[in-house]
Amino acid sequence: LSSLHHLVRPPCLALRAMYDSVYAKGTPAHLHVSVIEAKSLPSADSNGFSDPYVILSIDHNDKSAVKTKTIKKTLNPRWNEQFEFPRVTKESTLSFVVRDWNAIGKHETLGVIDVPLSGHMVGAPSGIWLSLHDPHPAKSSSSSSSSSSSGGGGGGGGHFGELHVVLQVIPEGIPNTMHTVAGVDVREIEEGKAMLVVSVLEGEGLAVKDVTGASDPYCVIEVDKKIMGKTNIIEKSLNPVWNEEFLCQVDDKSRFLYIEVWDWDRIGSHDRMGFVTIPFQDLSDGRIVSEWFKLEPRKKERVSGRIRLALQFTSSDQAQAAFQMAKAGREKIIPILMAPRLHITYNTLQLYEGNDLARCVMHVFDSEGHVTDLIDTLVDKEVKATKQEPTLFRTDSPATRVMIQYLKYTTQQTDFLHALILPFLFKIFARPAGCEVDPAKIAKGEDIQANAKTLLGHCEQFLNDLIAFPVPDVFRPVLCSVRRHVTSSFPSSAVKAVGGIFFLRFIGPMLFAPEGFGIVKEAPSPDARRALTLITKILQSAANGVMFAAKEQYMLPFNDFVQASIPRIDAYLAKISAPDRPIPTTPVGVYSDDDKARHLAVVIKNIQNNFSRIETRLSRDPELVASKDQADTCAQQLDDLKLVFATSVKGRAQSLIMTAPASTGRR
Repeated sequence: LSSLHHLVRPPCLALRAMYDSVYAKGTPAHLHVSVIEAKSLPSADSNGFSDPYVILSIDHNDKSAVKTKTIKKTLNPRWNEQFEFPRVTKESTLSFVVRDWNAIGKHETLGVIDVPLSGHMVGAPSGIWLSLHDPHPAKSSSSSSSSSSSGGGGGGGGHFGELHVVLQVIPEGIPNTMHTVAGVDVREIEEGKAMLVVSVLEGEGLAVKDVTGASDPYCVIEVDKKIMGKTNIIEKSLNPVWNEEFLCQVDDKSRFLYIEVWDWDRIGSHDRMGFVTIPFQDLSDGRIVSEWFKLEPRKKERVSGRIRLALQFTSSDQAQAAFQMAKAGREKIIPILMAPRLHITYNTLQLYEGNDLARCVMHVFDSEGHVTDLIDTLVDKEVKATKQEPTLFRTDSPATRVMIQYLKYTTQQTDFLHALILPFLFKIFARPAGCEVDPAKIAKGEDIQANAKTLLGHCEQFLNDLIAFPVPDVFRPVLCSVRRHVTSSFPSSAVKAVGGIFFLRFIGPMLFAPEGFGIVKEAPSPDARRALTLITKILQSAANGVMFAAKEQYMLPFNDFVQASIPRIDAYLAKISAPDRPIPTTPVGVYSDDDKARHLAVVIKNIQNNFSRIETRLSRDPELVASKDQADTCAQQLDDLKLVFATSVKGRAQSLIMTAPASTGRR
């Protein structure tokens, strides 16, 4: 592995110091492996290609072996698959065997590589290109010699191809990170499978469960008694805002969606706050349901209030039809979605408050090299529709959702996450105590002054590291677009608007709720969550330029830090959004044809199932009302979409589903 040092992300010394001592003592660890892709594999078939797949194992033990899917007819396959090996040690070796699948006869080995974990850095993920070795070294003494000299890291001269993987070793007890690898979101539902998208948006008038006169609510989502996910805890609120989305792969025979609200307690059992049950038969295929649901008690519990959900169920038949349509009709649909001013795309996004559609729209445009145009147009539309500066990007608008999905996706592929955010999170996870400064919450025996000093140290460290860290160029489409368009309408607020997106919508959620942001699998411990909450609160106040008020007495000592940080943060935001160099326009991800179809299928489903609602919105669109030419062009595009939707990929007629607007009156 040492021979590939230049291909590995530079290790964070603070992170290594924290975990290496633990790992060196023989403490078991979890190994997370993402098999991304391979290139220049040998040809094994008469057609000049191979059908490659990868077998992974620990210490060549067949019981630990797992394998990727087979990619047909290619020498440059892309898998984007993740695997986890529990309880490895520093003496373990990770083995990769790349084979060619054959329908008849033995599968041929194309290349092999062993990676000793003793040479792998602990904690932060690292992406590595591994040169595969000759699978039959006895036939090639030169390959054998090269393999020996490389120590298992880079022999073979590239003749047997290269394998791109991401490795991460996490000692037991440390939360696991989760990656989104290039091209496909690892949470993406398999095409052709039934899917339920659940967006838990907010609650209103919930019951008081704590002596403080408030509650700490969170939601648990189940389908037929199987837990699908859990929201973040919103502290001290009876009107929580979650805005979290869950993609649930379900069965066409699934019966009930069950969501229960709980009050989190540090000590003792959590308190039930009510539940809602929604039969799947109430969810029309493809229809978006956005409603308030009244909470019901289990027995004699004291409950009150309601929660707002956005739901969309897609049957396997419709999912498969949309996927095939995305493949066959892509050349006709893409130009319509990407037409100037994006009228159809924008109004489709307006209908659904969840993130799944925004993420897929982002991927569709990125795969065509037009994600910068998408962001720029959506930001322009939002700024022009905003009457008062304080409301800029404060709602879950199409622009906000797409920008955040773009930042989340691009962050996963940069050292901004791996060398800045994750090391800081791991530091808090490892030593979360000693940050509480609220007298009502501090543990017995803790010193508030000492805790305040520790908390301030964390804030200073993160802000110093953030300002010193180079901002990736892939963030510039968002940062520069926000600054440019806000400058045209609210000149004095342009830099603050950048901060609203960058700190409030991006940095804050990554620190406060990293599991909801998709960068760790497990929720932080209560102490770690509290520490991250306070750190985020202080940094956000500095970014907003707002001092803590008397109603939060325990936060007043941090006002000196906030005041001193305001000019530093303003200068930083001005620097990272400055139009001093070109904005990247090339695709961020690498997409196979199936990747492209999978993302486009989600967009197609939403347009199909809400066609009449989109037509109604377009008839009221201010830009179209003001321009007959644009309105006529858009009307023609709608007619073209109807024709595509009405034509089956197999040549037979396919019914166009146009559902009525979802009711919003349930109470």
